[in-house]
Parts: sequence; C-alpha cells; structure tokens
Amino acid sequence: MKYETRPERISKYREDAQELLAAKPMKYEKVKSEMSRLQTWLRKHQDESVADGSKQELLSTIQSYYKAAVSEPEQLRDAAFALVDDLLKLPEGKLVTGKAKKSCLKWLETLTEGGGSESKAVETSRSSKWQVIEVQDDKVTIMDEDTGDTREGISVKDKELLLQITEAFETGDVTYVMVSPSGELE
Repeated sequence: MKYETRPERISKYREDAQELLAAKPMKYEKVKSEMSRLQTWLRKHQDESVADGSKQELLSTIQSYYKAAVSEPEQLRDAAFALVDDLLKLPEGKLVTGKAKKSCLKWLETLTEGGGSESKAVETSRSSKWQVIEVQDDKVTIMDEDTGDTREGISVKDKELLLQITEAFETGDVTYVMVSPSGELE
C-alpha cells in the first residue's frame, strides 16, 4: 500500500513498531529490518516538514525501539543506536525538534554505555512539566524533555483534563501536562 502523505507514513511506522515490539517472542531480525527502513525514510525525507503531532509520533516510534534496545541489548542495541544517531543528524525543525534531539542525545548515551534503565519516577519536590507523546484510551505516555525520561500508562482520572489533552494531542499541537511530586497529573 502506498502512503500518500508523510503523516500517514509516520503513523504506519508507529503501528508497525507497536506490532513488532509486542510480538512474543520478539522477532529481532524483523525489528531490525523495520528500524533500517525507518532510517532510510528519515534520510530520504530529512528536508521535508511535518506538523508537530507527526514529529511527536515519529519520536515516540523511535523511542519505542530505543526502549526495546535497552531491554534487549544484545539483539537490538546496534540497530537502535544507528536509528537514534540518524535522527540526531536531521535538520532541526523539519522532522524533529531541538528539544527532542536533547532527549535523543541521552538515549544515545545510554545505548553507548551499554544499558541502564530509565527513571520512571518524578524526582523533584515540586510539580514539573512533561510533554505528552502518546494518548491511548484514558492513559497517557509522557516525556521529560530535559532528561528524556518517560512514564507510560499514566491514568488520567479527571475526564475534563483527559478530553483537553486528547483534543490538543489529536490536532497535532505539542501538548504538556504538569506532574505533581506524587506522580499525579495536574
């Protein structure tokens, strides 16, 4: 199937990544092949621009591969390193934001060091601002742009807040939430 627009293709890469990474057992060669295809696409389209929502979706896709490489280092580390490295080489503002590149630098550092799990806790005594990188049902995945740390599956209990987050995210706006020291969304 031919994808007409860059956002449609980015969404397809995201869907494919989710499917491949959820497979039990994981088919490492297929995952590496898909990462390679995404790398080729990034190089080919590096001078083209996409909306902020598509940039977030692309970053989220690459982050999924990064996380898989951290948990399955021997099988996926080199391919994930190459993918994140290529993302860092892209011109800022077209397919990737400058803030996203900061996160990617930390991912590259983790991949270079050979492991380490990401911090899942909010380590501040005051509320902090996190970027929403995925919304699914009543849960969000958020990322601290300064550190690249992510938190997945955060339940949004306030239905009005969930609606605001979902609407902003789906229109392609960069969406932020405040997280209290206890880890609750504000």
